Amino acid sequence: MPKVSIIVPVYKVEDYLQRCIDSILSQTEQDIELILVDDGSPDLCPEICDKNAEKDSRIKVIHKENEGQGEARRRGVELASSEYILFADSDDYIEKDTVEKVLSVAVRENADLVMFGFSAVDCKGDELYSVKFEDMSSVSLEQKPELLLLPVAFWNKMFKKSLLDGVPFPKDGWHEDLRLVPSLYLKCKRISFCGRKPFYHYFATRPGSSMHNKDALLVCEKRIFAVNSVVENFRSLGAYDTYRDELEFIYIDHGFITPAREIAHIRGRDSIPSLKRLRKNISEIFPDYKHNKYISRLGRSEKIIFRLLNMRMFRLFTLIARIKEG
Repeated sequence: MPKVSIIVPVYKVEDYLQRCIDSILSQTEQDIELILVDDGSPDLCPEICDKNAEKDSRIKVIHKENEGQGEARRRGVELASSEYILFADSDDYIEKDTVEKVLSVAVRENADLVMFGFSAVDCKGDELYSVKFEDMSSVSLEQKPELLLLPVAFWNKMFKKSLLDGVPFPKDGWHEDLRLVPSLYLKCKRISFCGRKPFYHYFATRPGSSMHNKDALLVCEKRIFAVNSVVENFRSLGAYDTYRDELEFIYIDHGFITPAREIAHIRGRDSIPSLKRLRKNISEIFPDYKHNKYISRLGRSEKIIFRLLNMRMFRLFTLIARIKEG
């Protein structure tokens, strides 16, 4: 049985897929399996998957109809035979020692989940920004509620497979990271960190990605749905009151600031009605959101956005957003 299964959903990334595969197969820890889930990709990705599988017995390939990234991940988990699972997006890549270093922490700490550092890169491979974490002893969400404020992506975490068994990955694939990861923290007895360097490299500016096309407004709507799902899930699990401050901040970040910025970039002044709705929405769900104890954690630009929206200075906000985008 391989030590780690790495699951890669594949869809319309023929220019980037081989780089992702090569970064995984060249790991210093070679006892791995790579599960490529072709989600009905209409380009050359299916052929790339099959050619690599012919050359390396560690690769498993699933070909399926297009059902979205969530279902692709679920199928990968179902097929995985390792105790630990990593996820990677097919246009991203990882450092050669990622599996070795992160797995060593997982085993040493008997961790249910290990979070590790990452960077965002442009098409030239230049770093746009990086996120790192201080190594620390394993903790639970109960011990450290601020874990809910950390990035929710699936791809900068190693999971025990048992943690993912039965997880309801959404078939629509919209923001499943945001919808699922916070609740996974609740299930973890031990969460560890291996974050002093960026092991994962996230390709942030690929043309054709959701925020570069006409579906971007739909992406924003789905983001709001996702963050509402987080709040409701914590209610259903009886954990809302315990983590209310953290859930409120998640909503400020993912249900207010981020969609406001995305909508303004796309629609300019035409976004004002949508911005008003965003402000009304968060005010109804979290009436005291302006006084959340984690506001100081916002970055400089996020604090400016937060202030302008709260003051109903929508026209100024859209002007600044468009200038910055240009």
